[in-house]
Amino acid sequence: MKRSTCYLAVLAATTLTGATWAEPATNQMEKPLRLELTLVDGSRIIGTPAIETVPVATSFALMNIPLKQIQTLKIGEDHETVSLELRNGDKLKGVITLAPIKLTTVFGSVAVGIAQIRELRVVPPGCVGFAPSLTIVSEMEAAVAKNKGRAIWQAVVLANAEREPLNMPPAWPTTGFATSTDYFKYLMGWTMNGLRPTAYTPDTTPICENFTPSVLAGPNIPPASDPRAFGATNNAWCVVATDEKDQVPNETPFLFSRNIEVTVQDGKVRLRLNDEIPARTTYGVIITRDGSVMHKKQTELDEYAGTLNPVLLRHVRRP
Repeated sequence: MKRSTCYLAVLAATTLTGATWAEPATNQMEKPLRLELTLVDGSRIIGTPAIETVPVATSFALMNIPLKQIQTLKIGEDHETVSLELRNGDKLKGVITLAPIKLTTVFGSVAVGIAQIRELRVVPPGCVGFAPSLTIVSEMEAAVAKNKGRAIWQAVVLANAEREPLNMPPAWPTTGFATSTDYFKYLMGWTMNGLRPTAYTPDTTPICENFTPSVLAGPNIPPASDPRAFGATNNAWCVVATDEKDQVPNETPFLFSRNIEVTVQDGKVRLRLNDEIPARTTYGVIITRDGSVMHKKQTELDEYAGTLNPVLLRHVRRP
């Protein structure tokens, strides 16, 4: 996005002065506020933020605006321009540069990139009557799972890009893995006997760098304390294994949440939500080979199943 000469001058000046949105001093311990993030796909996440201010460059200053003074912040399609409505009725427009927003939610911690957010709403401390419904909680959990699933996919894609030129075994799951848990142990650097993990030592080089058990957890599925402790009870994901290196269509599922049951009957794929994740989770999450991320209710899973090739779903590996 092109920025005006005026904006560049203001940015240079305020980088030195550090202009800050004034805030009255207080000695009282305040309860933390919450953020409700509406994502570009319509899902929502609610949690306690790690940040206290938002940096916004307007036409007249670069300001760090306290969250407590913001009511809503809407992000443009370019992921930079923003429109803010403050609690005192003022409205501002500007440009934002913000690292992924870290939230502590009812089901764990998550970091959401600015490119994934459409709107941010600040929920003041002690807001009476505000409690997420079960539907919203389910949407929140699906949104967090989608972020984690995308992170898993990115780690595998990067590892595979490094391994292919060296003629090393692929990072994608193959049919030799008995379970998705075995596959994820392989990615974390467990010692393997063939494709069966036998032991973990901290000095082992992992297949995927910075691949930790936390990304594999989910609602009521706690993260393992470290790779050595990782097991099926810490694994929220299933994988679709294949040995067809160059013949897997991009739309083929690579990863899906363990509350989706996959069966192939009479040449047709059937997807059914099971109870392996709490009943309030009414969505299943799917990540395809090309990195597309989606969450679907049962009725949507029924329709989606009809688009899938049953031959490519013969080797589903569950935790």
